[in-house]
Amino acid sequence: MKRHLHIYIFCLTLIFCISSCTKDTDKFTPYSTSEFNDVSWSASPISLAKSQAIIAALFKSPFTANFNSNSNVVYNFNNQIQLSLPGNSYTLNGVNYNGSINVSLQQLSSKGDFIRNLIPSCNADNLFSSKSALLLNLTDNLKNSLSLSSGTSYSISLADSSINNVYLSGNAVTPSEGSVYWSVADSSSTGFLFPSNILMNNQTVLVNQITSKKLNWISFATPLQTGSLANSNIVLAAQNFTNKNTIVFAVFKDENIVLRLQPDYGKKVFLAQNLPIGSNIQLVSISYIDDKFYLGKQDIVVSNSLQYTINPYPSLTSSSLAEVNNFLDGL
Repeated sequence: MKRHLHIYIFCLTLIFCISSCTKDTDKFTPYSTSEFNDVSWSASPISLAKSQAIIAALFKSPFTANFNSNSNVVYNFNNQIQLSLPGNSYTLNGVNYNGSINVSLQQLSSKGDFIRNLIPSCNADNLFSSKSALLLNLTDNLKNSLSLSSGTSYSISLADSSINNVYLSGNAVTPSEGSVYWSVADSSSTGFLFPSNILMNNQTVLVNQITSKKLNWISFATPLQTGSLANSNIVLAAQNFTNKNTIVFAVFKDENIVLRLQPDYGKKVFLAQNLPIGSNIQLVSISYIDDKFYLGKQDIVVSNSLQYTINPYPSLTSSSLAEVNNFLDGL
């Protein structure tokens, strides 16, 4: 009887040990499912969650204000931008809106600002040097997006004496990526730009003024004259960096231009298209893997080379994001 009891106790002890080992093993095996082990590319764009995580970490707060929909209002922003909004000119889901309106105006003036928001300053097939891009959103107190009433417009002015600026209108073509496609505004449907003298902060200022019929993205920009163009493939040195976790930009050193490169998931490269030969470019990659950020950069002089390689830095924790922001501020 005692022998049977000893065997029974031994079996219970053995089962307990196996169970304990299994729990300990489970506790230390996250690496097998780590995103860093995934080297596959996808036909789908980078996830919305990753895009939002990158933007949230690097985001700079927009200008905000509040007014009543019945009022005409004028806001001076940054001693450089003036926004004039009309009264009685807004709809919510196609119905005339009366009530409180919240204004959000995000200004992108530097190359680093475009990267922070994961958007290009122009398209590769039509190069413009950006003076300032702006994202204007109007919402009610429940954060529902408002639209302009049919046939109405607002104005936004940039203090600038240049006469070569044009008005670019931006449309989000892949919302999950946060990317924007820019086109020269159509005066009949979108609006137009013209030089003007306005009163800004009690001073008469020469500005480029856009009268726009649409909200969201608008840009003041100057056309870039180019010669011969080249196409290249951009390769990330480590296989862990893919189009599922990485976004790559071509940053012009001598112009305020940022291009967001498109991935070719079949070839496992990012495509750099229509880069002017002889231009000084810095290739910049931003990756987000396993809740950590990676930064890569490579200086090139554009030639007929078919391929360039970026080698991203070691992981950057949230405490070192200041390093990334300092880098972006210096572009």
